[in-house]
Amino acid sequence: MSTQTVGGTEHPIALEIADFVAGPFCGKLLSGLGFTVVKVQPPSHVAGGRHEKPQELPRYPEPPSVGLYLNIGKLSVTLDIEKSEGVRIFADLARRASVIVEDRPPGYMADLGLSYPELAQANPRLVVLSLTPFGQTGPYSKYKSYYLNTYHSGGDGFLQGDSTPTKGPGYMGEYQAGVSAAIAAMAAYYNARLTGQGQHVDVSKQEALMFTNRALVSSYMNSGMLETRKTRSFPYGGRFRCKDGDVIIVAQENAQWAGLTEVIGHPELAKDERFKDFASRSANSKVIRQMVEAWANTVTCDEAYRQTQAKRIPIGIFHDVGKAMAWPHFLERGFFQPIVNAGDKSLIGPTWPIQSSEVPRWPGPGRVATPGEHNDKIYGEWLDYNVNDLARLAQAGVI
Repeated sequence: MSTQTVGGTEHPIALEIADFVAGPFCGKLLSGLGFTVVKVQPPSHVAGGRHEKPQELPRYPEPPSVGLYLNIGKLSVTLDIEKSEGVRIFADLARRASVIVEDRPPGYMADLGLSYPELAQANPRLVVLSLTPFGQTGPYSKYKSYYLNTYHSGGDGFLQGDSTPTKGPGYMGEYQAGVSAAIAAMAAYYNARLTGQGQHVDVSKQEALMFTNRALVSSYMNSGMLETRKTRSFPYGGRFRCKDGDVIIVAQENAQWAGLTEVIGHPELAKDERFKDFASRSANSKVIRQMVEAWANTVTCDEAYRQTQAKRIPIGIFHDVGKAMAWPHFLERGFFQPIVNAGDKSLIGPTWPIQSSEVPRWPGPGRVATPGEHNDKIYGEWLDYNVNDLARLAQAGVI
């Protein structure tokens, strides 16, 4: 069995043995794309194991809302894969799976007898995706790493902030790595469907982040231009402060510049030789910024947006979360909905960025399973363990 039937529809099975944000987010995306995702967690008595991760990387992400967001809609079993019987049970589950997402250090699964070649012997179509800070090979592959390390080693931290390197908000780099992992897992899964051959997919968080900045990396490698916070800004556009917030304006083309001169009340500047082309405008950027700033201070973000939009000038408003959730466009599309039931109330959040003519956008709020909630279902119905078997395994600390 490599699929589960839900409501008459066959769903491929993915096993998720991942602790921090990137792996669980990959599993969340696979769930949204039609997989039945089974989260495999150690029993409560297991503190870490011989390859325990740094304490700062929590097994269940904090704050709790992050864990709710990442784990909604997944089935949950508990299993100690460092026990010999736990290894055998995991191998049995792997025979029924299409994809395994794991974020253990390189060599950890192989030390237990759960390497990709060993699992593929019983399930040739299996895809194993390993998601680690620096990949499965190379001198840094077995280094422990905090999220801050991978974020900065991927180059993005150097391009943030005004002076010193800073980390992006929340777990932005982890989510990006999770997206890369999900794309890779889906590609390998469909290749296995076509060819009958699975594969081991190696995803490096560092490389995923550097790939996100590939244009900046390529500029340095091929022309020697090192992008910084200063060179990344627009010569005479960029961020401007309005009455009630900030906007970003990009008016690099001549027609856009002409339109901007009308918006800020100085149409004569469109014929001024100091600003005749992009190069001359860049050379006189200080003068332009002063005039645009003076105009921006007199209008609201929405007024700036409407006025520049009417002149076909690229502009964006910097929304905080509160403003984004109240944005009419999001409201009409129903992007924010109750996504998870927690206690006696439903928590609202972003639903799914994909709409399909065949699948409803959002089925309504779900619930995050407690660790081991589906032990009876999965070990009983999928692996044919009876009540006595399950009691014995629980007593032995295997599940």
